[in-house]
Amino acid sequence: MSSTRAQALSLVLGDQSAFSRQLVRSALGGFGMRRIEDCRDGFEVIEAVTRNPPGVVLIDQDLPGLDAAEVTRMLRRQAHTAMVPVVVMSGAPSRGVVLATILAGAYEFVAKPFSARTLFDRVSRAGLVPRNFIRTKTFFGPAPYDPALRASLEAQARELTSDAVPGIDEAFAPTPARELVAI
Repeated sequence: MSSTRAQALSLVLGDQSAFSRQLVRSALGGFGMRRIEDCRDGFEVIEAVTRNPPGVVLIDQDLPGLDAAEVTRMLRRQAHTAMVPVVVMSGAPSRGVVLATILAGAYEFVAKPFSARTLFDRVSRAGLVPRNFIRTKTFFGPAPYDPALRASLEAQARELTSDAVPGIDEAFAPTPARELVAI
């Protein structure tokens, strides 16, 4: 992962705790990431991302107002924010929370507490490594890393459209705005 390219990423950071936001700023700042906009709740995240889509959105699962899954679904419904990578953090990373986040369209999930290196790697990968997106009747987001979940979503996508669905290893192709549908 190119550290110089990662340093240039802009980031919208959503966490209700000023202390947590400062910890994340310090952790990512140690790797040279400085373009970070703070938000205290889900509504502020939506407003910031809609106003100026960043390279990555990093949000806490339990944001007040709108939680991470709701924020992610809302971003996926807007043409100009649909492809923005979302990384979700949580101090209570149960299987259900992780799955709900992924099914809402998040790129990555990171459990708290995390090391500065882990956080930087997840944010960098989300912002710099393109992923294919899958669209079904109930899902729009990056193809999951889990092979079984990915295969299930790709099968649903094939049923939804007569066009061939790109394989997961093919080059990333952004979905044209005219094809976005409410999910």
